[in-house]
Amino acid sequence: MQLHAADAFARVGKTLKAVAPALHAPAAQEHPVVMQLGGSDAAMLARAAKIAEQRGYDEINLNCGCPAATRGRARNNYGARLMFDPPLVAECCAAIINAVSIPVSVKCRSS
Repeated sequence: MQLHAADAFARVGKTLKAVAPALHAPAAQEHPVVMQLGGSDAAMLARAAKIAEQRGYDEINLNCGCPAATRGRARNNYGARLMFDPPLVAECCAAIINAVSIPVSVKCRSS
């Protein structure tokens, strides 16, 4: 599984199109491979998921489990912070599901 912060692409001033070449397609022997995305902007997550699908990833995973106190996650509202906003998680999941034809899952934590 590879984790990429969808919001970080925009924050550093790059477009997803410019960053996409850096996402290496997984080798045949690595499958199944999951792309884990961190973010809270539904449109950005959907675009990132579509790029991952085009690169050959087998599943998209929305990260709602990484501790929010770590390096800006609370400020940027991703990782475990998303667990405080179920409607936003639903919006993000719906956007990703509508953008790709591969399975979509959510990583969360109970503690």
